[in-house]
Amino acid sequence: MKSIIKRICYLIIALSLVLSFSGCGGKKGIDLSPAQSEYIESITNMAVTSEVYSRYGLVPGMTIDETAVYDDSIDGFYHITFYTSGSYTVADDSGNLYSGTFKVKGYSEAHGSGWDSCDITEPRNGTKKLPEQSIVTEETLPETTVQTTVLVLQSETMIRLSKDYEKKGYSIMICDPASEFENAYGALEYFRAFNDNAYYEVYLYDSNDAASNAEYMMFGEDSVRTASDCASTQIIEGTVLVIEHTR
Repeated sequence: MKSIIKRICYLIIALSLVLSFSGCGGKKGIDLSPAQSEYIESITNMAVTSEVYSRYGLVPGMTIDETAVYDDSIDGFYHITFYTSGSYTVADDSGNLYSGTFKVKGYSEAHGSGWDSCDITEPRNGTKKLPEQSIVTEETLPETTVQTTVLVLQSETMIRLSKDYEKKGYSIMICDPASEFENAYGALEYFRAFNDNAYYEVYLYDSNDAASNAEYMMFGEDSVRTASDCASTQIIEGTVLVIEHTR
């Protein structure tokens, strides 16, 4: 009897292991091109910056240590899920450095990208913890949220729109349309504006027809659009497609 019970226990353990591994194997891991890696890094940067800044009022530097990307496309609809983790560092007013870690779960699909969760540990300097800021006001926003070192907005329309978002308390990240899915359907320029509650994707096209085509390619006709990602679209200034994502 003991032998039979022992065999049953071994069988249960074996089945549990098989089910565990089959669950992990349901997702197909993919290798990333340099452009895709840079894109996922930018989403991770945006997620960590948003989380750290909302809690501590500081813009972090960060290093990604691990990245895992899975193909979750369904019926030919492009969708990838990624997991990144690493460390970040911030400096207080006295120049003292505090470090913490982060874990981000994000996604990229044909009509948008973003993150589902961003978990950070509290930044520490040895045993000393950096105190959180209870209120982050517009006056305390960093002055250099628009990136100018690598990518710079060229059109007066996009520069003005990015500054309008900044004035409303959004952080700005300028992105390369060529690194987006399908090259963002021909966008000339592209930036993101984000805070804790929402983020916007703003694309500039060379004509109203091009902006309308991109809107259609990303979301389809009005009658068949889904609100699964809580996104809404509009075309402004004639050639600028704005996508609003709410969390």
